[in-house]
Amino acid sequence: DPGCLNGPAERIAFWCNLYNLLVIHGVLELGIEEDVREQPDFFRRSSYRVGGFFFCLDDIRHGILRDNRRPPHGLWRPFSETDARLALRVSPPEPRVHFVMGGACLSGPAPVPCTVSRLEEELAAATSAFVNGPQVEIYPDDNLLRLSPIFHWYGVDFGGYDGVMDLLIRYRRPSPERDFLAERGRAADLEWKRFDWRLNLWKA
Repeated sequence: DPGCLNGPAERIAFWCNLYNLLVIHGVLELGIEEDVREQPDFFRRSSYRVGGFFFCLDDIRHGILRDNRRPPHGLWRPFSETDARLALRVSPPEPRVHFVMGGACLSGPAPVPCTVSRLEEELAAATSAFVNGPQVEIYPDDNLLRLSPIFHWYGVDFGGYDGVMDLLIRYRRPSPERDFLAERGRAADLEWKRFDWRLNLWKA
């Protein structure tokens, strides 16, 4: 019964773990071989019944963990004002959940098992791994940032572009690139990287 979850830490850990499990289950059950886009509406089609309600992947990410915000390019919020599932959402949302939730895609973060007692440490470690990984490219000599579109799709969760920069500066390991972010990052040219939807290594 998700109504028995007490506080944001329990809700975040439960729903992030369920999301990651459902992604893997959906890939296997639907016979996806190369790319989640092989199945139309994969993130709407894959769902579980929890506590008497149905939750698809989009419901969990956007309705529960993003405080019922519209998905990227979406026109509507997942839950209406009369939807009982609204009572289960995490409010205010924790933007770092995007780095523990795996989407079965090469350009996405690896799924991270979450625990209530170590949630802050797990969120911080996952965010650091993503910010210091190949999805964040920093070229001080060219005054250029090339970032994962995750920062674009969910920019409102991070507090806009300034919030994204604050997060990058906070979690980038000490380096000339981090110094560049702190000194000139907000004025740098910005490019969004191409998102690779092909399956990650879970197939193996």
